Amino acid sequence: MPQLISKGRYIRPALGIEMDEGINRRLVDVLQVEGVFVLRVEPGSAAELSACVPRASHRTHVRRGDIIVGLDGRASRRR
Repeated sequence: MPQLISKGRYIRPALGIEMDEGINRRLVDVLQVEGVFVLRVEPGSAAELSACVPRASHRTHVRRGDIIVGLDGRASRRR
């Protein structure tokens, strides 16, 4: 509410990463790692400020980078 009053609009919070459900599912199966594979980091985002590094590209080239395995002390869960 304070943001709506001060700025006249609400800006939805975002981590600032891009992921793809299909690519993520394949990488989880192949690498046997639970989590979210970061494809891209939005410039100026919270993810960039925390030094988050993309793990994979849209062409599914896997490289060193970040996999988000939990947030706020909670581990990710596979559906």
